[in-house]
Amino acid sequence: MYNAGNVKWGETTLGEPSGTITWSADFVDDLNIASSFTDSQITSALGSAFNAWENVAAVDFQMVSSGADLNVLAGALGSGVAGTASYSYSGGGPIAEITSGEITFASGLTWSPYGGSGGVDFYAVALHEIGHILGLGHVNDVTEIMNPVVHADDLGDGDIDGVQYLYGTDAGDPPPNPPTPLPPTGGVTSGGDDGGGGGAGVGLLIGLIALLLGLFTGGGGAAVALAAGRVSDHDDDHDHDHDHDDPGHAPHANGELHEVYLPMIPVEEHDHANWSDEDGDEVWLF
Repeated sequence: MYNAGNVKWGETTLGEPSGTITWSADFVDDLNIASSFTDSQITSALGSAFNAWENVAAVDFQMVSSGADLNVLAGALGSGVAGTASYSYSGGGPIAEITSGEITFASGLTWSPYGGSGGVDFYAVALHEIGHILGLGHVNDVTEIMNPVVHADDLGDGDIDGVQYLYGTDAGDPPPNPPTPLPPTGGVTSGGDDGGGGGAGVGLLIGLIALLLGLFTGGGGAAVALAAGRVSDHDDDHDHDHDHDDPGHAPHANGELHEVYLPMIPVEEHDHANWSDEDGDEVWLF
């Protein structure tokens, strides 16, 4: 299963390559990294996440020192927010072109390259955020990296099918499968031209990876989960993200940023998607 949306880099034709997407990173000094790991290990994990997507589809990421299409940052994102992904796009046709993007990792969380030592799995979160940057939305399958609660720590078959649907494949890769239909959804992007008319629209997509995770703390310990205290699931797809990051509709205009605050709640490993509504306080447990 995948949710490919209607935005992509490069040619605004499904199955066409992305062209070169340049990226730069200026974030490690602002991250809280678990004591047993180094800055270079986090940077290496980020590079591996970009490579993972490159290895399965006709997308090309290139690191540059300045003037990048995609900037990777760290900053204060509020209680429980692990990261955000946003991009700008232009064009009013069926497929819009992504022109720039930004990924921000929460400086207030403790990170480790691939989980362990009590840190959030940086690689898994980076995979998810890059998926949003490429134009993928959330899916309900917990085996896919694009599930809004990241249980997986690598790309799933649906993730691969989705990115191949958008960008095609390199020589020797299998052809993409057709998309799995998803229920109609509400809105998502903020800003811009929502498809009619001629001018260029600019939109902002917020990848709610803040809903992150069966945090990979390594070795069978309790997973840490995030509760979406301000996001209930009154939409049709029941993916707990209120569809703020399914591209294609713009109920909020002019680049308005949507934030979700998610208090951390420890739960038993593998407990997920339990919802309670007590005294009017909506809490999602993943």
